[in-house]
Amino acid sequence: MRQRTRVPSQRWGCRRLGAVLISTLMIMASAGCFAHGGSEDAGGTSSGPDESIAALLPAEVKSSGSLTILYGGPQPPFYLPNQGTVDGVSVDIGHALADLMGVKVEFLNIGSLPSLVAALDAGRADLSLGPWGDNPERQKVGTFVDWMKEKVAFLVSKDNPKNINGLDTVCGSTIALLAGGQATVVMQKQSDKCVAEGKPAVDMQTFQDWATAALAVSSGRVDAYFSSVSGMTYYAQRDEAMKVVGADQPNGFGDLPMGAIVKDDSGLQPALQAAFERILADGTYDKIMDEAGLGLEKVETIGVNLGK
Repeated sequence: MRQRTRVPSQRWGCRRLGAVLISTLMIMASAGCFAHGGSEDAGGTSSGPDESIAALLPAEVKSSGSLTILYGGPQPPFYLPNQGTVDGVSVDIGHALADLMGVKVEFLNIGSLPSLVAALDAGRADLSLGPWGDNPERQKVGTFVDWMKEKVAFLVSKDNPKNINGLDTVCGSTIALLAGGQATVVMQKQSDKCVAEGKPAVDMQTFQDWATAALAVSSGRVDAYFSSVSGMTYYAQRDEAMKVVGADQPNGFGDLPMGAIVKDDSGLQPALQAAFERILADGTYDKIMDEAGLGLEKVETIGVNLGK
């Protein structure tokens, strides 16, 4: 059985809280009380190194025999801190890829997306699996290997007093956004459009992680959280006082390609892409995604820099 991946320089502890469920979820995510059995066994059919994939690795990775993968804090269902380890969909996929490459893998929590990009740019790690939204601006940071598609919508309270159900209904509302996320750019354009039409601007509030943004919705601090459907669905399923709306609208994105980021000069992209194509072909990818309820977010082929 594979050893759990330790998260460097983190101390985790669970605390009892008599609060609403989403508040508990936020504390648990940041303190490491979520369990997700997948990282012990990714559950696919990949078994052992593939020499043809391992041969594609850059010399420094072959020499070290390991990969360091950055992630940006609790990001359900992709990253769930768990008693000093980290579980989740991206962790399962990371282990499956590393197994094919014949290397060990370490996941490093760098905090927020802006910090993650800076750390990757500085060479503190080999890649970030994300999934992060692929767009031309982020492609300046590195090459995207796109392994998922996502829709963007709104997490709102059950009664949804502002009747938010799409991007054209947010004028005058307070909207939570992930710091450094692509949704911030889209929301700023919408706010400018509101003002140009003589309507109130959007009050944009940024948060460092998904759990805190979801808590802001649950507590009434904001009217909605604008982000990817997969993460918000995770919270809505765990707090009946919230729901996801607007998933049937393009909301400035349509189907958003999402993926891993590697530095252009790292030499890692061919091996990463080949490993992804292998887990897609052998059923490992399908099993991991389906077990997490991400069937709608799956892709049929792995792409590179698909964001336009």
